[in-house]
Amino acid sequence: MVGQQRASPAEGEIMMYSRPALFLAGLALWMASCRQPGGQKILSLNRANDGQHVAATVGQPIEITMQTVGGGQYGIPQISSAAVRFESSAFKPPKEQNPGGPTQVYRFTAVAEGEAQVRIPRAAENATFAVTIQITKH
Repeated sequence: MVGQQRASPAEGEIMMYSRPALFLAGLALWMASCRQPGGQKILSLNRANDGQHVAATVGQPIEITMQTVGGGQYGIPQISSAAVRFESSAFKPPKEQNPGGPTQVYRFTAVAEGEAQVRIPRAAENATFAVTIQITKH
């Protein structure tokens, strides 16, 4: 055996090097799951943000979740500026709903620098959710 070289590493050596690599791969996947395909984290808002000023960057997805207590639902969003684009709205699936009333999710994208006020009316209460979003470049 003197003078011979091993063709492959011993089993213990493989395990020693693969554990950190596996950990780093898992960490990278977890970090990627917190971001959208465009690489930006979703700006998540809800009723607690009513009346607030918040910041976003161009290209950032914005999600507003509105929980209704009792009957009724929220209406079509009104946006004061082309800096924010409305993408879609949907009710959460039944298994994710609160028994107190439906939950609606509104999706937007910050598309240009500027400021936009997003207003979402609720017909049953004659009330409106409003948030002002300041959009800047990355």
